[in-house]
Amino acid sequence: MGFGGWSLQYKTLQLMRVLAANKGSILEFGSGEGTNELAKHFTVTSVEHDFNWLGVCPSSNYIHAPLQSNEDGTQWYSTDILKDKLPKEVDIIFVDGPPGFIGREPFIDNLDMMPVYKFLILDDTERESERKLVDKIKDKTGLMPISFKCNGREFTLFCNQSELLKLSPTAKKEWFQERCRLRFGPFKGNENSNRFISDVHEDKGWMFNEYPSPVSESIQLETGAFSSIEEALEIAQDCQNSGLPLIDIVSDSDLSPIINAKDDMKEIRKKWSQKGNILTLNAEELDVHFEMPDEWGFDNTHPDLFRLAEFVLRHPWDKTLRDDWNPSRKPGSLPALAFSGGVDSTAAMCVMPKNTILGYHQRNFESLLDHTNAIRMIEHLRSKGKTIHITKSNHELIRTFHGKSAGFSSDYACAVHLILLADHLDIGAIAVGMPLENSYLFGGYKYRSFTSTWFWKLYAPLFKSVGLQLIQPISGCSEILTMNIVRSEGLEEYAQSCLRSSSAGQVCGKCWKCFRKNSLLGLPWQMSNEIKTFLAKRPLKMAVSTLYSIQKMIERGENIDWLDEYPDLLELIEKDYSWLENHFKMSEELIPRMYKDEILEKIHAIGQPIGIDSPMVGMKLFEEVE
Repeated sequence: MGFGGWSLQYKTLQLMRVLAANKGSILEFGSGEGTNELAKHFTVTSVEHDFNWLGVCPSSNYIHAPLQSNEDGTQWYSTDILKDKLPKEVDIIFVDGPPGFIGREPFIDNLDMMPVYKFLILDDTERESERKLVDKIKDKTGLMPISFKCNGREFTLFCNQSELLKLSPTAKKEWFQERCRLRFGPFKGNENSNRFISDVHEDKGWMFNEYPSPVSESIQLETGAFSSIEEALEIAQDCQNSGLPLIDIVSDSDLSPIINAKDDMKEIRKKWSQKGNILTLNAEELDVHFEMPDEWGFDNTHPDLFRLAEFVLRHPWDKTLRDDWNPSRKPGSLPALAFSGGVDSTAAMCVMPKNTILGYHQRNFESLLDHTNAIRMIEHLRSKGKTIHITKSNHELIRTFHGKSAGFSSDYACAVHLILLADHLDIGAIAVGMPLENSYLFGGYKYRSFTSTWFWKLYAPLFKSVGLQLIQPISGCSEILTMNIVRSEGLEEYAQSCLRSSSAGQVCGKCWKCFRKNSLLGLPWQMSNEIKTFLAKRPLKMAVSTLYSIQKMIERGENIDWLDEYPDLLELIEKDYSWLENHFKMSEELIPRMYKDEILEKIHAIGQPIGIDSPMVGMKLFEEVE
């Protein structure tokens, strides 16, 4: 078989068979073992300079054309020979020679002498020289390049859109209704790519993924996925007309990852199953259920998403979940937010782009947590035109099998429903409403470099490897600043962090969040055993925001005689915590580039940025706690 390595790729042959009828004609530059495979299906004329490859395929029509040197030092097949021996018309021109170490750049200078063709395919376009040639062919012919990936290699198709329209419906469905992306560049340096990302994201709302360009020391950008190449062709034409540095359209379809994904799905089905709209994970602890949308499909969901979902649910107790896992899912095009209806997640919603998908997780088992106020917020947002996806599940029970109360198994288990919906909703990034007190200010009492933690080093690359960038839009915002953001949007009446009240629009007034957060809104609270328990714990949970709230109680003239029971807090009350109203600039590193400017603009309209000179840096309120 003449496939693989640097020979003809099987995927390239399959595309050719779609483009040209059986025994259609091909002009091949660069003969090899793949010529035998081509000759089984097509009438082949093969141009070759090396005697060793002449006649390898007896049924091919060989043209021996030695290489000749050009004035610029490049080499190309003898034009004196080609001009007399090339066919007048072919279905496909396939450029796979001369060898890469010689180069194929002169092809563009000899394009005018080529036969009339319907399709032109340039092989090995993952290489620098071929990438430059793609640009030159595009500029000279006006044809939009479409690149296909296969086993770490690429090949690029050039054709008139009218020729694609002539293909059979089956052919178009198989090859040209695949998800695909637009590729832009190359950009010299981050400053240029950042400017492009910012401008295009503002204009079109597209997100981008950044990759090293084959063109030396440069960057190329890929958009999120479009539904088909036909759709992308129309958009690409508009981009070209607008002068954007479009390289090509690149198909998501890659033979080897598809095969791997199918094999992986067999393993996925050993644990996961679907019956009706109920998705089930057969975990060691219990059967975990998710109520999925009617349109959601098991087979339309990449196996990486099932793996990541199980990981965020079970990895604290099962350290084998990453074994034999080679992620291959490509990013979607839209950002999403794990939305709870509380103050922090509402603040995150306020600063995220308007096209952000909101996903709410609802317990489908009895517990002390009450969803009444969250549903009230959701109904309010829906009345304003927002779409919120609600997923009911029992996954928070997993913890109860490990001696803990019901709750999220890990910090990103709050987003497990969005992970499972990522392909269905075309999600390429997931945001969570993690405030400063859970990121850079551990427990609200001790400073840490969040990006240096095992937590971030584990999750950020793992999510990115399955095409889901993590966004932490409010990790530089304290609970005080998130409250101010919510107030600025007039949502404080609906954003409720109290999880105990069963009366819509009201709070229980007795839980820890009512004491720490709702008191700042002027809502009534009363001392309870739960609040006393939290006040007595050391380190004090969410310490700085709690102390700030107590200070505000004092300013309002409230009776705080109860504080005498906690004498170690009296000294801490005297400290200045007004910096909680500012935004910690170091957190910008937790926001992907394509969203950064928009998010920061909204945050800085409410809270001023502050850097490493923040009083928080180096803070440790409870020295006795290690």
